Order: sequence, then C-alpha cells, then structure tokens
Amino acid sequence: MIKLDSIRNKLVVAVSLFIAVLLVTIAAGTYAYFKHTTQKLIFDQQFSLITNVAKGLDDKILTAHNALIAVSKVAPVDVVDNLSSVRLGRCMVL
Repeated sequence: MIKLDSIRNKLVVAVSLFIAVLLVTIAAGTYAYFKHTTQKLIFDQQFSLITNVAKGLDDKILTAHNALIAVSKVAPVDVVDNLSSVRLGRCMVL
C-alpha cells in the first residue's frame, strides 16, 4: 500500500484517478455515440427497405386496378351485372 505522507504520492494518486475517470468517461461517450449511430443506420436502412416494398405493392395494386378498369370497358354488360354467373379463375379477355 502506498503511504500518502508525501505530496508526491498524493499527486500521483490524484493524477492516476483523474486519468482513470477521464478514460472511463471517454469510453462511455464513444460507446453511446456508436450505439446511437448504429441504431440510426439500421433505422434508415429498414425505412428504405419498407419504402421500396411499399412502392412495389403500390405499383402492383395500380396495375391490377388499371387491368380491372380495362376489362370492365370491354366486358359484356350482362356479365358485369350478373356476378353470380362469373366463375373465378376462368377469365377470358376479349
């Protein structure tokens, strides 16, 4: 055990404690920064992925909608009015 009788020993202990606290503070700050940066990066990537998937779904829905509109323009009126006569899975495009 170091005797704290002399000013030199007290100064060595004080400086050592200061450096230890400083290093711990820097390490905690660095960890918090990289954690925040990594979470933001993951959030941005997931948002971009979901946005692209949603755009793809919107395009498919719009294509199906336009196809239905096009078929409704050429479909016979009696078939459109009588939905029970329509069999799903057997579509015939005119």
